[in-house]
Amino acid sequence: MLLLRDLLESKDAQIELLKQGKLDDDGIRSLILFAIDNGGIEYAERRMKEYCEHAQSLLPPTADEDLRKAILAHMEMVVGRTY
Repeated sequence: MLLLRDLLESKDAQIELLKQGKLDDDGIRSLILFAIDNGGIEYAERRMKEYCEHAQSLLPPTADEDLRKAILAHMEMVVGRTY
């Protein structure tokens, strides 16, 4: 487990990578691993599901059923995809 100091140094290193603008494959890999290791992916997935639930609650009950099904199918596809 990383010490707080190590985590902050790693965070600073990731910020510097982002400031560079264009990342190579190693830079992208480093950012992805940092996000995974620090719960960023789980957080993003949880928030995405919350937004989808909120969006569903905003669909009016009078919305066309085919349109409602299409919107819900699209949200399920986006939320359910993995890389």
